[in-house]
Amino acid sequence: MKPLDTDGEEVWKKFMDAVLFVQKCLKAKKMLWMAHELAKKFREDKEYLTERNRVRVLQEVVSTETSFVNGLNSIMVDYHAPLQKLVFQESNAGILTPEEFNQLFGQIAPIHSFHLTFLELMKREVDNWPGPVQMGLAFNKCYQFLKIYADHIKSFDSGYATTLAVNKPAFANWFTHNPNLSLNDLNSKLITPVQRIPRYELLLREIIKLTDPDYVDFNDLHTAMAHI
Repeated sequence: MKPLDTDGEEVWKKFMDAVLFVQKCLKAKKMLWMAHELAKKFREDKEYLTERNRVRVLQEVVSTETSFVNGLNSIMVDYHAPLQKLVFQESNAGILTPEEFNQLFGQIAPIHSFHLTFLELMKREVDNWPGPVQMGLAFNKCYQFLKIYADHIKSFDSGYATTLAVNKPAFANWFTHNPNLSLNDLNSKLITPVQRIPRYELLLREIIKLTDPDYVDFNDLHTAMAHI
């Protein structure tokens, strides 16, 4: 092959420089694309993890509400209904006066009725996922009824049932004749409505932290927090 002359060598060098430049550009473009894809994947993973955690907290709201309602069901079926039957009939036998019964249970009956409805509303919202889950809206639909807690908490005495058992042998004997029930069990269940509102506040704070400001329920969540 005939050696390249000086001009030919210069042309060849420029050609190779151009090839190297194109290769660098392609490599840089590929690296830029890879960086873009990695950033996209990171955002998607972060959004996925945030949404997964949000759904987890929403499910926890329903789970804890279900446990709470089960406890209320037990109060109503195991304690409220049978004692109410005894207290408001002539064969009361001094177990409790109507006033003592009302002081013992406070607003448990309407609270129970409310939470049966509220639980179903919560479940319907969570069942909407992966569509919009508007837990804030669910709270706002029912927040006015939560005011009943103010009266209940104000009159609640955590030691009242124990005081009755000490001062009224007939009431204490009622537990003896119902061995599957106990004063401690009644006390532990009667206090749960008092503890429920602070629990809502903690759960709503967690949901808000995991909710994008553009999400359809974001403002309702903040409104629900203000109501509680």
